[in-house]
Amino acid sequence: MLALLVEDDSFNRQGLSLFLQQSGFEVREVSDASTARSFAAECPLDVAIVDIVLPLEPGQAVSQSANVGVELAEDLKKLRPGLGVVIFSAHADRGTAVFRMLNGGMRGIAYKLKGCDPGEFLDAVHAVLAGRVVIDREVTDASSLAHELQRQLSEAERPWVENVLGSIERLSRREFEIASKLASSQTVRYIAESLVLTPKTVENHRDRIYSKLGLTHSEWDGAVFRQLKQDVILVKSFMIYDLLSNHG
Repeated sequence: MLALLVEDDSFNRQGLSLFLQQSGFEVREVSDASTARSFAAECPLDVAIVDIVLPLEPGQAVSQSANVGVELAEDLKKLRPGLGVVIFSAHADRGTAVFRMLNGGMRGIAYKLKGCDPGEFLDAVHAVLAGRVVIDREVTDASSLAHELQRQLSEAERPWVENVLGSIERLSRREFEIASKLASSQTVRYIAESLVLTPKTVENHRDRIYSKLGLTHSEWDGAVFRQLKQDVILVKSFMIYDLLSNHG
């Protein structure tokens, strides 16, 4: 697994890098947002760990008030939608910027505070690799955020999302694992490689997942199907599910 570590403080960066390497990751270190974007565009990353307070360019000073790291995380997710991203911050009050990403439908994201237990941090890394959403419990009440996301669903989306939420427990452990990855925009080929399966096996699981969740084409009325997309419903459903079961 290839991890990109974006942290301008060399002491923190070296410590995190060593921890990740000892946990089985290959690590690339950068200290500014511009270099991180360039690296992500060229290398097949699996996960990025991003500090919020960063310089925009090499050699620049940082701005403590700017959310450079959050903007970088958004760019990395747009560049590689299936990428897992852990935003690592010293400030609980930066959570609002991260919530904007969730409202935009981005999964495979964690927001952890510096100083958290190393085991919790590593759990967050593995969670985003699995496509899940994790928010540090000291930042916000995840269930309240889940209910807010539910409130913001359109009238067309709501019954489909509620149906998926009520059907997720029908999935087998393997189906849930693959569904969560699909809902984080990971490709069939990437999922197959990460789980040591053939692409055909993942496709078969995908078909069964959509069937169990009521998202097959035959389930959709023609007019509704033109308005909604299966993958969008899957993303929103799993995001709400993650937050309702979030343990920070």
